[in-house]
Amino acid sequence: MRRTGLALFQEGNYPEALDLYQQALKISEKINYSFGIGAGLGHIGNVYAEQGDDVRAMSYYKRHLEIA
Repeated sequence: MRRTGLALFQEGNYPEALDLYQQALKISEKINYSFGIGAGLGHIGNVYAEQGDDVRAMSYYKRHLEIA
């Protein structure tokens, strides 16, 4: 899901990329997969940063750093 989300992100399809990233994050959280949680948070932060929502992006980046 994250890889497909990355492809969509690179194409500029932010809504679909965000949806896949959020789905992948939920799965990672459910199975307590810390690498997946961190990666998901970082990817979601990237989407928000690219859209100019720096406050929301920083929130996700901060959570990512806490996991890392």
